Amino acid sequence: MTHRIGWNRWLAAALAVAVVTALAVVLGVAKVTTHHPSWRPASNYSPAASSDGATVTWGGDGLVHDYARIANGDLVEFVNNNVGGQPWNAYDLSVGAPGGGPIAADPVAEWSCCSGPTSPTDPYIHVYARTPAGDLVEYVNNNVGGHLWNAYDLSAAAGGGGPITGKPAVAYDYLDNTPHVYVDTPSGHVTEYVHDNVNGHVWNTYDLSVGAGGGGPIAGDVTAFESTTRDGFIHVYARTAGGDLVEYVDDGVGGHLWNAYDLSVGAGGGGSVGGSPVGLSLSTPCDAADNLIHVYVATPIGQLVEYVDDGVGGHLWNAYNLSVGAGGGGAVTGRPSLVFADCGDGLVHVYVNTPAGQLTEYVNDNVNGHPWNAYDLSAGAAGGASIIGDASSVEGPAPSKHEELISVFAWSPGGAGNDLMYYVNQPASGHPWSVTDLSAVTAAR
Repeated sequence: MTHRIGWNRWLAAALAVAVVTALAVVLGVAKVTTHHPSWRPASNYSPAASSDGATVTWGGDGLVHDYARIANGDLVEFVNNNVGGQPWNAYDLSVGAPGGGPIAADPVAEWSCCSGPTSPTDPYIHVYARTPAGDLVEYVNNNVGGHLWNAYDLSAAAGGGGPITGKPAVAYDYLDNTPHVYVDTPSGHVTEYVHDNVNGHVWNTYDLSVGAGGGGPIAGDVTAFESTTRDGFIHVYARTAGGDLVEYVDDGVGGHLWNAYDLSVGAGGGGSVGGSPVGLSLSTPCDAADNLIHVYVATPIGQLVEYVDDGVGGHLWNAYNLSVGAGGGGAVTGRPSLVFADCGDGLVHVYVNTPAGQLTEYVNDNVNGHPWNAYDLSAGAAGGASIIGDASSVEGPAPSKHEELISVFAWSPGGAGNDLMYYVNQPASGHPWSVTDLSAVTAAR
């Protein structure tokens, strides 16, 4: 069995929700405002932002925050804060944050305060990225030293830290209010950075490829999340050096804190994967959900496959080919991006690029006799365009319950360089989606 139910952690999570709710009612949740003097609480139950492409998060102020690496390598925050008469504005964090500088890969972002059951002790946005020297750096809007944002080199400061490759992934542990960052190293090892204050270091690193039962080298980027309402464990997914999809779980089985499970071998219909995965546990207090884990990844021939631990056919995990089975499906490239619209339509939305550069949305909407269907947003959205690389997506903000918006960001080839495009499922000009060129409106490229 890959999983066991961690009832103690599940109960702790449930109690944390109750405590936070009570504190929020009595005291209110403290929030360091990013760029706007007033804010309204956002949904506590939106899934974490995708770690693909220009990564996004939103926190506390009801705004959408997108963190992207622009052409000169700087980390820039795009936010729809309506400052200076501009709906969107851009802020160069590499220039403005002490300790900041250029980054060498796309970042990942997480709002640690209220995207799950946690106390309001860390109401900040955390952005993690790799520097040109290969160090893991953390940007935080913590208002330290008179600066709204500050940057910290974790590879230099962490016990056991060192160079990393690719893009990091972050899973916030809502039981101990501790961020856990997962990276690949030049030797192909899954490494965990934890803000645990052990052995005189604020951050420390742990080699999961060496320490986990069944662990080994990986290739490419990882994805990670904590399944608070399911089993209380952190789940990390990656592609092995041999091309298999592997799951790392801190389940404590067999005397190992972490264990690794080969899903390509164990899952019904499983096989080799050709890219980096993305996944989420579909558990929510807003709408009915299957409480299962869904992982999306491309195969070596560019087909989008969904792995689900649904226990069907005598297999704990099963793999389903969406490129073949979805209405309108086809070949994909790169890494998918995932939104579970838990407080919206209750559906899973997966965003991919195609070999033709079309931003495409896969949705399990059961339309036209297909459980899944694919929609070309580059062609169908008002203002849509071809894209390059991977998209990123996030649910929110919420005009009201069951009216969650979905924000998708992707780079499009522009006349003077690549432009960051913002897709949102708000109708415009007879189209269900509308698009804004953020690079054009903010002059940040």
